[in-house]
Amino acid sequence: MGGRPWQESDAYDLRRFASTWNLKDPGFSGPSFIWSNKQQEENLILERIDRVFINSNWENLFASTRVMHLPRISSDHSPILVCFKADESNLPKPFHFLSAWTKDPSCKDIIATSWNQIFRGSNAYKLKKKLNHTKHNLKRWNSTSFGNI
Repeated sequence: MGGRPWQESDAYDLRRFASTWNLKDPGFSGPSFIWSNKQQEENLILERIDRVFINSNWENLFASTRVMHLPRISSDHSPILVCFKADESNLPKPFHFLSAWTKDPSCKDIIATSWNQIFRGSNAYKLKKKLNHTKHNLKRWNSTSFGNI
């Protein structure tokens, strides 16, 4: 708004960039024009020069992404707030040790065999590897012995 008239060619590089990298504009709420030259009346120029782009990976993880253009206070640019929350169906399920497993005598063997695996590195690294190894073996054992309860 204001300034020289907008032409289709003004957005060519931006569209080419977005197309090359498979980016899309997720839309927004709030004021359309988020930049101002801070002039008055006939000298006022308002434009939308700041944008948010997302790719398909982002969209799959954060399907509920919302973009909000906030009111301009002292800067010539309005702040852009991006709100997102991970789609929990795309996240791995946390591991839970089931006390029912301890009723099966082979559970102790699975844990002992897994825990006695030798790993090299710092104590923290070895602990992490032993926990992950034990978790992996318990999950596999659960699946074959109990049908993945």
